[in-house]
Amino acid sequence: MKITLISPNDPCWDFGTRILSAILKKEGYEVRLLFIPFPAGQRAINKKDLKQIIFLSENSDLIGLSVKTNYFSGIRVITEALKNSLDTPIIWGGTHPTIRPKECLNYADMVCIGEGEITLVNLLKNMEKGLDYKNILGLGYKNDNEVVINKPNLLIDNLDSLPIPDYMCENDYLLENGGFKKIDKNLLEKDLTRFTHTSKKKYKTYHTITSRGCSFSCAYCCNSYLNKINSGKKIRKKSVESIITEFEAAKDMLPFINCILINDDDFFFRSKDEISVFAKEYKERIGLPFWITGLIIPKYSNEKFSLLVGAGLKFIRLGIQSGSLQTRKMYRRYYSNEQILKVARDINTFKHKIAAPSYDIILDNPWESDSDLTETIMLISNLPKPYNIETYSLTFYPGTGLYDKAKELGIIKDDIEQVYNRSYYAISPTYLNRLIQTLDIFSRKGLFIPPMFMSILTKPILKKLKITYFLTHILEIIIFGLYYTDRFIYYSRHFSEFITAINRKKMSCLWKLD
Repeated sequence: MKITLISPNDPCWDFGTRILSAILKKEGYEVRLLFIPFPAGQRAINKKDLKQIIFLSENSDLIGLSVKTNYFSGIRVITEALKNSLDTPIIWGGTHPTIRPKECLNYADMVCIGEGEITLVNLLKNMEKGLDYKNILGLGYKNDNEVVINKPNLLIDNLDSLPIPDYMCENDYLLENGGFKKIDKNLLEKDLTRFTHTSKKKYKTYHTITSRGCSFSCAYCCNSYLNKINSGKKIRKKSVESIITEFEAAKDMLPFINCILINDDDFFFRSKDEISVFAKEYKERIGLPFWITGLIIPKYSNEKFSLLVGAGLKFIRLGIQSGSLQTRKMYRRYYSNEQILKVARDINTFKHKIAAPSYDIILDNPWESDSDLTETIMLISNLPKPYNIETYSLTFYPGTGLYDKAKELGIIKDDIEQVYNRSYYAISPTYLNRLIQTLDIFSRKGLFIPPMFMSILTKPILKKLKITYFLTHILEIIIFGLYYTDRFIYYSRHFSEFITAINRKKMSCLWKLD
């Protein structure tokens, strides 16, 4: 049987799709992978590219599409085009079909609910034998006019049983400007080089996860829903030996990689002893710089961090989300500003060994007051430099507590426009939001804005008198100079990338350095 898997989530490194591919190939199926990296919230894809998707999906026995909420509209367009041209059954998988299976069955023939590895294999075996789907756990489907949602499948407890992601690139395609290109090692190397957390050095990065789940159940995150349907079981992890074996295989498959990025939601939930073993094995057997993008404040320890830095950790990202205790309680993130500052100061002691840490901040919360945002600004201004601030616009994802609250209060009237088609990068250009982005830009350039000055800029009475606007205009002039000096130096070194950026209209805005 031939299966086509379509991923819009990430470029070539979508490890979820590549793990599925490895499992299906192990079962003897022929797999084709299509990577369509369009931005979150994008509603459409041009006709030429749709025709290529249809062409590349021909003669498949099953077409699978990965669907997150922000990609719903784009995936719907692709699905409709496929159904209008082909008779192949289509299955949707991912977080959105897991949370809203009935809605997704308005477009797909089947949906996978929860983790898809076992469900997808069982479905294909039944299709081969001509059997019905009623006993396939984790599957939703249409039986004539009736929607059938089977019981969820069990979680995979032993993550060591999962194969190494499939990077053989035997039948993989990537959508770039000008259409789909067959992925070979050269294109893969180029694509894995493109996505870095620093513009100072380009890393050719292998992306992976070493655990599934999160110890938090934040009110804005899908993990809160997943933790509920999974009977409270939050985190499962791979053994250290399994992790290191995967990294060794990655170095063999992709000899050009010079960095590993671990995308776990909560890497530091591991014990100090386990991290000590990981650090020792990683340093001896892998020896590449690595990044971790999942650190939860209460799980941090300086001993763990020191071990990881000694093993080659070069970048860390962690979620602050807000400087307001009231807002964090709303988000169900229980830690104090004192804890945040202590962790930041501890990390800062390693500043000569690692890149500037990245702190996540959520903006555009309709229940936050100016006072709450001012607390966030003052917290950020007291963080030790340097740092990066990654700002996100609060999006009310279905299945989360904040979605239910926003729906009940009438804040959300149209899910498609206000949620599905909303980009979490689209920050409202309010005065206080801009101050937060100003702090980010100054810190990235190694400059310092004293907390006292930020305190003045956030004073309501001075804001009313328009004095703060005069002061911020001075900052804007400085930022303008910093930004375009930085851009000129960067793009003079990378002129071809500059031309590409213009063509794609992806130049960063004044208030956000990349």
